[in-house]
Amino acid sequence: MASNMDEDVTNQLAHEFSQTKLNYQMQEAVQGYITQPEISTSNVFQSLQNYLTDLGWRNSINNQVYTRLNRYPDSSILESRSNAYKDKLHYIRKAQESWEKKIAKSFNTMCRQQNLELVKKRNKSDEWHFRSIFDSLGRFENKYEKLQFIYSVKDFYEVVTSVRNPIIEDNLPFFNNYWGVMQLNFKVKTLEIFKKQFEELATSIYHTSIKDRKNQAKTARLEEERLKLGKTVIAKNHAPLSREFSKRGCPISLRAQLWKQMLGVAIEEVDRYYYDQLVKHVCSYDMLVDKLVRKDIRQTSANDSHYFVFEDQFYQVMLAFTRDTAILKHFNHSNATPSKAYQKGTVFAIIFTSY
Repeated sequence: MASNMDEDVTNQLAHEFSQTKLNYQMQEAVQGYITQPEISTSNVFQSLQNYLTDLGWRNSINNQVYTRLNRYPDSSILESRSNAYKDKLHYIRKAQESWEKKIAKSFNTMCRQQNLELVKKRNKSDEWHFRSIFDSLGRFENKYEKLQFIYSVKDFYEVVTSVRNPIIEDNLPFFNNYWGVMQLNFKVKTLEIFKKQFEELATSIYHTSIKDRKNQAKTARLEEERLKLGKTVIAKNHAPLSREFSKRGCPISLRAQLWKQMLGVAIEEVDRYYYDQLVKHVCSYDMLVDKLVRKDIRQTSANDSHYFVFEDQFYQVMLAFTRDTAILKHFNHSNATPSKAYQKGTVFAIIFTSY
């Protein structure tokens, strides 16, 4: 099973890489390189490797593979989960199904009370009007401020604290007297293992942006050294190296570049086109979850002075990505089930997450 999953991951990586701009650039460069008369068939493979390395694409390829591999769970972990833990975690899955039903019921109840639809297609005039005000959308979305969230913190707290492991309940009932409200048994690492794993967080090791008031001169010197080292790391264009450097904090001026390397983010024309298509779907379809997103963002930004200036931008981006079907891929490795809303008069389902 593990070998099949590894093969699936390899095929998926190859498919994703074949659609990148880097792949097309490499194809053009390789085609031009191998047509040179001095290239012999005896050493063409080694020559191509050296050529790509000289162009600086070796690191780019490594970064592409590294960032994409981090998106896929380890196949051995998946295999152990599916076999050894499937029955043991049945009680958690049962609680999750109950929670999902509660979410769906809350959506339907809200629709009946507010006389709203989960999803509906806008007519042409509304669609064009919505598109014209999209860049300043937050200023015009006050109509549904009285909507309530589909669940409260208390609801979620009650669900989590009510989960019980039947094996513990039946065989070790006396343990219940010594546990807190979260009565779930998990196998955890020992304190020594945790110390080893997180030794980089030790107070004896300097971390960026943590000020030492007693030694301000020393702190300023270390900040300068970290900034200089950070620029060197960025110049290497190596995602694992950027990740290791960032474990001790990112200098503020370098955060965007470091995170870009670690996440393998490269905005290309195809990405801009993809986002434009998501925006078109926002303009075409009105969804109940849009109002809840707006309410959540407004409540968050109102309580934090660092966010309120970006309130409209958050709203626009969140609306676009509630239409992104690529999110559904995450459910391939999850027990969760996405909520679905069907547009009246069609057989198509609008799928969105409500977690």
